[in-house]
Amino acid sequence: MKNKSQLLHRIPKSKKTFVLGIASLVIAICYFPFLMLVQNTFFEITFIAYILFGIICGITTIVLKAKVSKLYRKKHVMYHPADLIKAKAGNTLAIISLIVWVLYALYLFSIIARSTHD
Repeated sequence: MKNKSQLLHRIPKSKKTFVLGIASLVIAICYFPFLMLVQNTFFEITFIAYILFGIICGITTIVLKAKVSKLYRKKHVMYHPADLIKAKAGNTLAIISLIVWVLYALYLFSIIARSTHD
């Protein structure tokens, strides 16, 4: 006979939520040292691309977490609660990464503003 945890289904998109949250934060943290070492036009352009990628990952994670939570609330008896925890962790990482991306963007725009005044 199967126990209760073996009968529960996995929540769709909970793993994607977790992975996208991690990806956004890792990319944000790994890119900053390159920005500090080299400050030229090429890196400013690539930084803007990374900002867009990070923000898209973060927003997608938040949207997916909302869908996962809604699905879990509808039929919580049917789904494994560990998947909801994964989705919440991914959401937390996405919020942190969005804050980091906003701080990076402000830093980049301050560099650009200073270079145009010189």
